[in-house]
Amino acid sequence: MQVAHTRALAILGQPVNGDARECPAVARPAKRGILHDFGPGQISSPKRTTQTPLTRAIFSPDGKLVMTCGGKRLKLWDSDTQNQVGQIEDSSNILWADINPAGSHLVTASSSGQVSVWNVESKGPPLKNLSCNSEARFARFTPDGIAIIAVDASDKLTAWRFSDGETLAKDIPHDLSVKEMFPSLPQFTRQGSRLVAYHNLQLEVWDTIAWKRLSTRELGDRALNVAFSERGDRAVLSNGSAEARIFNIPEPFPENI
Repeated sequence: MQVAHTRALAILGQPVNGDARECPAVARPAKRGILHDFGPGQISSPKRTTQTPLTRAIFSPDGKLVMTCGGKRLKLWDSDTQNQVGQIEDSSNILWADINPAGSHLVTASSSGQVSVWNVESKGPPLKNLSCNSEARFARFTPDGIAIIAVDASDKLTAWRFSDGETLAKDIPHDLSVKEMFPSLPQFTRQGSRLVAYHNLQLEVWDTIAWKRLSTRELGDRALNVAFSERGDRAVLSNGSAEARIFNIPEPFPENI
């Protein structure tokens, strides 16, 4: 069996020393991002992204941009040229960020407890600020881009409608601040109509259209990861007992969801 080797296309930033387990919500990253090529290619010149550790690095949905964030800055890079094409300055440290499915907007979670929405092409102030109960440690768009969710330091999940910022759900328990290297992030089905949250050795399945809890399942052990099947009617869970469990999701989805 032939193994494919990858070569870095570009190194964005410089390494940093530190224990990956020090960060309470996510593994501590290095001060660099690396773009990999799964075929022939050359290593480009290093590009410095930030003076502080990066907490997030992702591609835009169309793959044309790379978003990195660290400290109070979020930067956008052209993934082909590795040139910086945008930057956002926040008033507090950005702990997580995400790009919506259309690639037009960003959401950031900050240490001040603010969840902010930004226009990708704008360098100005955020379009809207949404408030968590405490330090916002995680934020993302739902897969359909209709809503934004965030988890704060009190391990409570809040959901807002993207278009107008209206609160759809709040205080959904989710243990993001696990004392392990691997964070337990909220998981959506591919269609975005179901969400699994994890709290106190329980899994809660939520309908994200009506934002109602569908079921609660006792686990008996901590969840490390949850993934949905393609149709979203089943989920597989890995836990601390070296087991993987498959279970059915309530109310299997119609084909059009």
